[in-house]
Amino acid sequence: MHKGTWKNFERTVATFFGGKRTPLSGMSNAIQKGDVIHPDFFIEAKMRNDKNVGFVRIWNAYKEQKKAFPEKTIIIKIANILLFEYKDFEGYLEGKRNIKSVALKSKPIQALYEKTTREAENENRLPIIALKVMSRKGWLIGIERKNIEKVKKWLQQHKG
Repeated sequence: MHKGTWKNFERTVATFFGGKRTPLSGMSNAIQKGDVIHPDFFIEAKMRNDKNVGFVRIWNAYKEQKKAFPEKTIIIKIANILLFEYKDFEGYLEGKRNIKSVALKSKPIQALYEKTTREAENENRLPIIALKVMSRKGWLIGIERKNIEKVKKWLQQHKG
C-alpha cells in the first residue's frame, strides 16, 4: 500500500470529525496519540487491502445489507461497537432512524476498538475507529452506542 493512500484516508477521517491528521502518527514522539488530532475524540483510522479477510467480510456484510435495504441506515454490531458507513452515520445523527442492524463477530475489530478505548481513556477522549478497505468506495465509523450523543453534540456545535 502506498503511504499516500492511508495518509489521504486519515485526512478524510480527520476532516469529517473536524480534526487534523496526526503527522507521524504511530510514532512515540507524535503530537498526540491516535491518527487524528482532535480535542475530544481519540480516532484510529485503519485501511487494509483486499486480502484482509476480516475487514473485507465486515465491509461486504455492510454492502449486502445496503443493497437489500437501500432506504435504511445499516448498522453492523460487533459486541458493543456500532459500525456505520460514514454517510449513514451522518443521517443517523440527523435523526434518520429507519434502521437495519446486523450482529457479527470480529475479534480483530473488537480488539482494535478495545485498544483504542484504553488509549482514549488515558487521554480523556472518546474512542472512534474508522475502517476502510483499500479498493472500495466509502468507509465505516465504529463507535459505542453510549458515545453517539456526545459525538452528535460536538459535531453540531463545531461543524455547524
